[in-house]
Amino acid sequence: MLLVDPPSRRLGTSTWKKWHLPWLLFCLLVSAAGGIWYAIAGFELGTLPGGSSLPGLVAGIIAGFLFFYLFAYGLRKLVPFRWWFRLRPTKFWLAQHIWLGLLTLPLVAMHSGLLTRWGGILTMVFLLIYFAVIVSGVWGLWMQQAIPRLMLQEVPEEANFYQLGELAEQLRREADLLVFAACGPEAGLGKDELALLQSHQDILQAVRKGKGSGILRDIPRHPLPNTEPLRQYFRQEVEPYLSRSTLKRGSAGVHARMKAEFGDLRKMIHREALPVVDTLEALCDNRRQFDEQTQLHLRLHNWIVVHQALSAILLLFLVFHVVSAVWYW
Repeated sequence: MLLVDPPSRRLGTSTWKKWHLPWLLFCLLVSAAGGIWYAIAGFELGTLPGGSSLPGLVAGIIAGFLFFYLFAYGLRKLVPFRWWFRLRPTKFWLAQHIWLGLLTLPLVAMHSGLLTRWGGILTMVFLLIYFAVIVSGVWGLWMQQAIPRLMLQEVPEEANFYQLGELAEQLRREADLLVFAACGPEAGLGKDELALLQSHQDILQAVRKGKGSGILRDIPRHPLPNTEPLRQYFRQEVEPYLSRSTLKRGSAGVHARMKAEFGDLRKMIHREALPVVDTLEALCDNRRQFDEQTQLHLRLHNWIVVHQALSAILLLFLVFHVVSAVWYW
């Protein structure tokens, strides 16, 4: 059962040698020893040993204990298991989990007569669930190596995932301030809008005294002419896009459409407002990257739920398998 914590980057050479190589060598040694014993027993019996043979039985018992131990890794933050998993660094337990999970493959193979004796329907389901657990673990391990690289390529503005909501709201406020500075106040403002207007005016006053930084440096010093199309497009398209509280599928398609609309907008407004449009488009691109980061983050972590669920089902079938084997022996 390969339940893996997401690494921040790919495994380096030093990490591989220090944490993974010892467990790889240990698993190869155990597999080789078990394989030799299994081969000798098969030669003596004249057939492939199954779960009732001594090497098959020992392999099944070891695999069963490993199933429970590996499942405990997913519960390591709970009180009964926390003390044990605090004894060594996380990288140690991660490497152990990966390689002991793979070690169950030859053990299960020896217990099932090299997968030639699947038994009844329940035993068959048990083996299928086991292989699903292995596949989900390997899939998760691959994603945790591939997605961080993909994130570096496609999300250069990567931010703390748990702060994305706050950062997205900051983008919306910056865009609102930018459009207000370029277009001036709107007519017929309500009480809330007047309070926001006062806040914007205070910020603009500070900017015009030379206290601005970042996006504030791009804010016009005074309202620009012929910017009503800019205000309308911001209210109808940009503000709703920046205000979304949840990820929506097709974000890349929406961004492509908005990119074309920004091009049309540049043809409709005064040339002095073009830098404002450029900055507004950059803010939308940042929001797109936040959406993509959210999607990649979910892909990186949601597999664990499937892996844990399959592992729990596997343990239930293991208990039934053991009880049935002892009962009918």
